[in-house]
Amino acid sequence: MKENLDTLLRLQSKLQIESKYVFMRPSGRKPYRGNDVLKEATEKAKVTHASRITSTSLRKQLETFSQFLNLTESSQDILATFMGHDIRTHREYYRQPEGTLEVAKVSKILH
Repeated sequence: MKENLDTLLRLQSKLQIESKYVFMRPSGRKPYRGNDVLKEATEKAKVTHASRITSTSLRKQLETFSQFLNLTESSQDILATFMGHDIRTHREYYRQPEGTLEVAKVSKILH
């Protein structure tokens, strides 16, 4: 993915496209909005209950799932910063019950 983004940025530079956005609208003045892109993609894919899929729901899913990955504290901090909040928010709002985490860890081992 990094190579693809680097290629995109090189091409933008080569074509003398100047914008602070990586994924910009053809006018170059505004970026694509994540929710708009998700809505269009779910409509094209004819996803059932597409209205439930939002950037917020995907962020929450990522935060919740990250607990099952047994990340180091520094990795958790990096993820929380990437998501736009600090580690305290991550721990307070997305923490799974201990039983859920134990089942996930045992399932991972058995898998």
